[in-house]
Amino acid sequence: MNNSKQSNRKEAKHNNDTALVGHDVTFAEFVRFVTYSELHKESPNPHISSVKKHCRPCSSFFTFIGKLENIAEDGSYVMNKIGISKNAITALETNISNLTKDDAITDSIRGPFGWKKDVLKHITWDKALQRLWLKLQMRGLIEKDIKLELSNQQIMSMTSDRFIDIAREAYARSDPGKLKQQSKAVQKEAFASVPLKDLKAFRDAFKDDFILLGYDPSPKELYDRSENPAEPSVYFNKL
Repeated sequence: MNNSKQSNRKEAKHNNDTALVGHDVTFAEFVRFVTYSELHKESPNPHISSVKKHCRPCSSFFTFIGKLENIAEDGSYVMNKIGISKNAITALETNISNLTKDDAITDSIRGPFGWKKDVLKHITWDKALQRLWLKLQMRGLIEKDIKLELSNQQIMSMTSDRFIDIAREAYARSDPGKLKQQSKAVQKEAFASVPLKDLKAFRDAFKDDFILLGYDPSPKELYDRSENPAEPSVYFNKL
């Protein structure tokens, strides 16, 4: 990040518009916010608060914990347990990957289009669509080399249904192997941008969740690094 861009960001942090809307928040800032909210019990949003607060593992007896990354296998297990037919289970195993990806595409797109009036108060619609496209790339749904190229007329007349169709076409053209590598690269770049002390504070705040769900609280690929953060160079520098 060059000095002029850093200066602009520092100036923006004193702008009420940024403080209220959050459209200029970095990943490192978000991690600090989530950690602070958890430690000070100031997080009413269930998306960023501890799982143990909602599932209460100490007062409930869970016999199975499913994970989205294993949705085909875990979904089949649950369906079999509750007596769903083998044909339905086979159909799930065959189609679940594309179904979940398509759900992620449509869910990512419909929200911003629904907020369009508010979005336009802070950034241009062209910028909003480019950010939305980048989000789909960062989620591993569209290859990073597939660009969103729209004319001014297309931007102004764009509907959510049309944008979903464009995204679906791009997903169909994307290589699954490259998308998987891309997701890992995004994760690595994101966490590398966070100072190590903040990353450790985040880990400690949510350590019980990591253990409960069977995740390594300190994966070497994220924590085996220097204290200083790295400047985003591929994905997050475009925001």
